[in-house]
Amino acid sequence: MKTLAETQSICPECGAVLPAVYVQRENAVYFEKTCPEHGAFSVLAASDAARFAAFVVQPVNVPPKRPLTESRQGCPYDCGPCENHLQTACCVLLEVTQRCNQRCTFCYASSGGAAPPDPPLAAVLDWLRFLKAEGEARPFNIQLSGGEPTVRDDLPDIVRAAVGMGFPYIQLNTNGRRLAAQPGYAQTLKDAGVSAVFLQFDSLRDDACQALRGEALLAEKRGAIEACRAARLPVALVPTVVAGVNDGEVGALVRFAIENIDVVKGVHFQPVSYMGRHPGAQSRVNMFDLADALEAQTDGLVKAAELAPIVTGHGLCCFTGAYTLQDDGTLASVRQAGVPASCCEVDFGAGCDEEDAGCCGSEPPPCCEGAGADCCTGETSGCCDTGEMANCCNDLNALTVVEKDRDFVKNRWMVSGQTDAGCCGNSLDAFLDDFRKRSLTLTAMHFQDAWTVDLERVRRCRVQVFDDYKLIPFCTYNLTDAAGRPIYRGVQPKKQPASATR
Repeated sequence: MKTLAETQSICPECGAVLPAVYVQRENAVYFEKTCPEHGAFSVLAASDAARFAAFVVQPVNVPPKRPLTESRQGCPYDCGPCENHLQTACCVLLEVTQRCNQRCTFCYASSGGAAPPDPPLAAVLDWLRFLKAEGEARPFNIQLSGGEPTVRDDLPDIVRAAVGMGFPYIQLNTNGRRLAAQPGYAQTLKDAGVSAVFLQFDSLRDDACQALRGEALLAEKRGAIEACRAARLPVALVPTVVAGVNDGEVGALVRFAIENIDVVKGVHFQPVSYMGRHPGAQSRVNMFDLADALEAQTDGLVKAAELAPIVTGHGLCCFTGAYTLQDDGTLASVRQAGVPASCCEVDFGAGCDEEDAGCCGSEPPPCCEGAGADCCTGETSGCCDTGEMANCCNDLNALTVVEKDRDFVKNRWMVSGQTDAGCCGNSLDAFLDDFRKRSLTLTAMHFQDAWTVDLERVRRCRVQVFDDYKLIPFCTYNLTDAAGRPIYRGVQPKKQPASATR
């Protein structure tokens, strides 16, 4: 046995903070901890120790502008963020309702039953003003969630207000029911300013939908995609991956995305985490095995080595891979295999060179020749082409890293026709429009639960939930113990809306 890393975690039974370790046994990596009262806990973190090591990258973290709470009990019990949090948010999730028109078997929010009244529109607008004041020069990316946010009839008003306040990216997390059922609703949301739809889409089989969501939903999901296609509203498919239910379909979901690449711009896999409502902690799918499954089930169309960690946040939180669809139906990765994703990977169309032009499927416009950046994305600049990603980001000032990190998310989910003309006029327009038609992003985010929570990851979390004028890391906000008791969700008393200038 070899110890690879030391951290802290909690006991799933009593919540006590415990020492935890990543250990290697033969070629596998396990996350382990021992509670003096409740015994030892061990979870497979990766089947391939070498791949795990490649994801343990040196992070480039930019702390929040200021703490919003004081650390008294220690992580994870003083989130807000406290003075010990190391990473400002990239995306802030607003739960605009606790109501839901589904009752899923797996639901981290435990939605679908009795719910409190929706927060009034005035309160939500105050939340947005607060977030605008608390964010850096480049505002937070906003995710509208719930519950099911589309049950609010005033959702377009919330979106318009957010856009009017200067938030450049508004993501809608939805099950798609209203998109499919109400003609013109997708267009209304697009006109209001929704940037992208993250659509719950677990399977191409109704029996798997039944197992995960309690209903046969495939026709409805397809209808939601068609509605978004008509509105030119980009979609990312979001499957919850559960062993023995739909883990054999991850390749099929990628192929489905390719078939609909004009509107489906990516797949965001979420290996199941046992928090909120679930039928019991069972078999797990870890992020590394998911990457292997993608390669195997796509017959090498996607290669596991192309799916890389990010540098901001924490490397073990997620992987990302950016691709362009070629004329022969293959996918070309825009990143060198094995190179971590960088904070620089954001500015689509910033430049391109002749050597890389073929991956886009079209020639670069003249002004881009020799610019020295990745042709497909314009993602890199100078040092970022060398593979020394962390060093590149370290050479940038903090505000630039924040801007690039948030734009990295925003620019991944765009359809053709959403790009500005830039320096080259129609020539660059045509080049970028062709790229948009062909682009596909594959990502995975492995949320933590009481068995897997790593407090080093928590301290570097960049996806945070707004709650009572605090920003709570997503995983700790939704964390529940072995008996289903939450740490944060629904526990803290809520204050009345207050002005961001108070």
